[in-house]
Amino acid sequence: MQKVITYVKTSDLTLDIDNPRFGELYTGSSNEDDLIEYLLFNESAASLVERLGSTKEFYIDKPLLAFNDGKKIIVKDGNRRCAAVKALKNPGKYGITTTAYTFEKLPAVIYKDKAEIEARIIEEHTNSMFREWDRIAKAIEVFRQFKSGSSIESMEEIDSKPTDLIKLASFYYEAVKIGGDDLKKLLRKGRGGTGGKTTIFERLFKYSSLCGYRFKNKPDYIIEITDSKKFKNYIKKVVGYLIKHPSTTYRDVDEKTEDFFQEIGLSGQSTPIQTTSPTVAGNTSQLGTATTTAVTATPVVVPKHQNKTQAKPQYNRTIPGPLKKIIDECYDLNNLTFTNSKIAMSRIVFECCLKYVVEETKYNNVLLKDYSYFNGVFPNGAAQSAPWTNFKKLKELFQELVKNKGKKQAFKKFDLETPHQIIHNYNIGGLVKDSKTLCDNLIPLVEFMLETEANFLASIDTQKL
Repeated sequence: MQKVITYVKTSDLTLDIDNPRFGELYTGSSNEDDLIEYLLFNESAASLVERLGSTKEFYIDKPLLAFNDGKKIIVKDGNRRCAAVKALKNPGKYGITTTAYTFEKLPAVIYKDKAEIEARIIEEHTNSMFREWDRIAKAIEVFRQFKSGSSIESMEEIDSKPTDLIKLASFYYEAVKIGGDDLKKLLRKGRGGTGGKTTIFERLFKYSSLCGYRFKNKPDYIIEITDSKKFKNYIKKVVGYLIKHPSTTYRDVDEKTEDFFQEIGLSGQSTPIQTTSPTVAGNTSQLGTATTTAVTATPVVVPKHQNKTQAKPQYNRTIPGPLKKIIDECYDLNNLTFTNSKIAMSRIVFECCLKYVVEETKYNNVLLKDYSYFNGVFPNGAAQSAPWTNFKKLKELFQELVKNKGKKQAFKKFDLETPHQIIHNYNIGGLVKDSKTLCDNLIPLVEFMLETEANFLASIDTQKL
């Protein structure tokens, strides 16, 4: 039966506290104000408040999808927009400076059959609804579909590697039993760049056998706890460390592997640990803001001679398909067979990633490209715009924002002249070693640029903008 758009009083709309996008990671109360604040600052709804306050228009072609359970009208699709509207009525209450505005009614399509609305949401948004979801939220949704019988192939529209997300979600459900709200806060984005640590836990999956767990093979993929005491100790140590060192990123873990395990108190033997766990001694200690039970440390030894060769960048930001295709195309090219092409593509990848992150990242609800700092760089940017994107100037300005001295130097020394000559001068041929060196040196730069938005902003000097 065809549904029609109706206008519902904003006050009659209830936000969905069990929404699969954020329900698992939400740690507040059932109070609507707490949920609104969560959506504003953990699900990027704050940026919508400013837009809605400016346009004073809630587009009818994007109605909310809501479920009437007989007692209340629950928003199933459009919670961020609905929360932004509710916050706009009194923005100061949530620390937002936008001028207040009231939407008395919002367009919505109301369903009374829960299965029908869930099918409708998937049907309408399969190709796009997950694009902006955090990786952990996406994993939880994929896991939900997997457990309900959906095929791996059907979930590839959500992510190209749904089995990795199944592993992540199953790990999350076991780890959250131990880390609780502290773990949830580390995984979601949050304010101040203290969250978004999902990738750190994923990077440590390769040491699963040393930490009391493993992942089952096809067709299950889910986690199996092989040593509960060791796993419990591992989760508590990592969570505790990340709470004390909130600026830690997956790159820090990659760069110091064994040292990282030593820092969190899970290393100390010169031979691999056994699968059996030593006696556990319990006492009560404080872990961040939550009271937990300490466990005697089980040493974890990371092999000292790990093969650190990396074939292509591994990043945590959700990027558009065309940009991903460019990166993959560059790193799929053979050094020997397509030497010139790979060298030329290295510059294209660098410039596309740089342009994307500056054009699509917001600081204080303003795109980086629109700050006067980037004057003269973009054709449609701030004042004194250029007739085309000035990549030379963009690179010079961007690298000065990078806080880490080593990373800043890496940006400065990344060679754009060699690929420039390969692209524009047919008399010059590239060397195989140039091809490999350029692409190897490009990997950490791409990973830096395509970090989660919160972690990326924390790694640049925003005071210069």
